[in-house]
Amino acid sequence: MNNLTKKILTGLVAGTFLFAGVGNVSAERIERPAQHQEQDLNALAKKISTKYEVSEKEVLSALQDRRDLEDIRQAAFLAKASGKSFKQVLSMKSDWRDVRKNLKVTDEKFESVKQEFFLKDLAEKSDLDTATLKKLLEENYHPHDISTAGRLAKVSGREVREVLDMKKINNTWAEVAEQLGVEKNLIRPDGNDRPPIPQR
Repeated sequence: MNNLTKKILTGLVAGTFLFAGVGNVSAERIERPAQHQEQDLNALAKKISTKYEVSEKEVLSALQDRRDLEDIRQAAFLAKASGKSFKQVLSMKSDWRDVRKNLKVTDEKFESVKQEFFLKDLAEKSDLDTATLKKLLEENYHPHDISTAGRLAKVSGREVREVLDMKKINNTWAEVAEQLGVEKNLIRPDGNDRPPIPQR
């Protein structure tokens, strides 16, 4: 990643993409299934496991033990950042900033993992590859515009830059979708698809 991309991502972290806590699972609010059905817990465990590359079995066990979801998120993020197991990190639960310190997760490592998740989430929401995302961010396109244009480009068969160029200061993404002849339900209100960026 070049210095310009790093500066852009750092700026996003310092600005509108700050969320409480050490890490979040996804841009959507994830809640424990109301019925606590086994299949729902399995699906949630798989989602967290896939996102943070931690043990699905260990995450499922924590969910079944009714551990707090925020603690599960924090532990998953720090497990990824430290190389420790999810179970080991979760067992250290106290103040998560102290846990991070005890795990010796440096600022550099923390920022690196944070940026990795930012790009991963944005790639998922935009249907674009990481290399394309980095270029567009370097060109100062807003992540919300990138993710929206990426979705519209995919369903319309257009190039993402062509779709981005259709968005002007005096029109909306819903109007761009109409121009492209695609469903407006692909458009999310600004901010609803912001990838999560954890705080230190």
